[in-house]
Amino acid sequence: MAGLGLQMGSLLVVDRSRDAEIGDYVLLVHNDRFLCRLLELHNGTKTLTNGKEEIIPIEGETTILGVVTSATQIFKK
Repeated sequence: MAGLGLQMGSLLVVDRSRDAEIGDYVLLVHNDRFLCRLLELHNGTKTLTNGKEEIIPIEGETTILGVVTSATQIFKK
């Protein structure tokens, strides 16, 4: 997600009451893993991307949990 502006270790605020729309960052469960991805339209189908090569179609084992409304970067631990 670094290509989309989110770094590893970012603190995300997720609104579970919002419906995800194209262009939203979303928190999801895919293959039993929590992920943050960008919801976009790819060849007329809603997909999830990390901004690089990975494109996940929304199907089967994929569940969107909520929309990311803000993120905080951590610069030093």
